[in-house]
Amino acid sequence: MPRAKYTAEVLAAAAAQATSVAGVLRLLGVRQSGGFHAHISRQLKRFGIDTSHFTGSAHNRGDRGVWNMPAHERLTQLPEGSRRVPGRRLRLAMLRIGLPEHCESAVVAPVGMIGR
Repeated sequence: MPRAKYTAEVLAAAAAQATSVAGVLRLLGVRQSGGFHAHISRQLKRFGIDTSHFTGSAHNRGDRGVWNMPAHERLTQLPEGSRRVPGRRLRLAMLRIGLPEHCESAVVAPVGMIGR
């Protein structure tokens, strides 16, 4: 399969519309795997195309990391459809604010009652 060669004009137009190299790849219709990202990055540098407006790590821009989040924020009820917080992180958050690890509504059956 022949390699696609992108001219400086095509790359400049895509870079002007995008905010990241991944955005340039999407605009060019290039698969975002393999060495395409590195190749296009090198081409942008080689042609001297302005990328100063690229935000870098845009997927995480403005968000606080889950590990840096205070425990009381991690223990709030999430909106419908959001991803769940892993159990290990919930347990750590509970321990940090002094809550027991088990569910408050859990009923502990007497030893002789199990299996009846």
